[in-house]
This record gives sequence, C-alpha cells and structure tokens, in this order.
Amino acid sequence: MHPSDVRESIIPLFTIGCVFGIPIIATVMYWWYEIRKATCDAALKQAMVERGYSANEIVHVLTSGKGKGNNPAYDLPPVKPMKSTAVGA
Repeated sequence: MHPSDVRESIIPLFTIGCVFGIPIIATVMYWWYEIRKATCDAALKQAMVERGYSANEIVHVLTSGKGKGNNPAYDLPPVKPMKSTAVGA
C-alpha cells in the first residue's frame, strides 16, 4: 500500500466515525446525566425524610435554585393533623 492510499481510506473512515460517533456519545452522556440527577434527587429526598423534614420543606429545597422563579412549595395545601394511634389511652 502506498502512503497516499492509506490517507485516502483514513479520511472517509474518520468522517463516518465522527458523523455517527458524536451523536451517539451525546445521547449516552445526556441519559447518563439524567439518570445521575434522578439518583441524586432520590438520595436527597431519602436523607431529608430520614431527618424528619416535612413534605413542604422537601418540595421547597428541591424547587429552589437558579432560574426557578416559580416555587410550588407555597401552593401546597396545609398538612392535615395526624390521628392519635395511642393504644390504651
């Protein structure tokens, strides 16, 4: 094989690899980010529940941040009082 033959076959292969490889990599990275974000949100929610945060506080924390001007935490209905489950009272 002559060096120019190698160059002539590498350029099309590289081009085809870029045309198909870049969108595939972008799709994989997008879904990796979405899954990672969901697992971090779930871990945060679980930690807040274990620490005794109310539902309003959890919603407030999850909806606060940059670019989130609309906060639905204040639109939630008030918490209903719990019924006593004491035995022998």
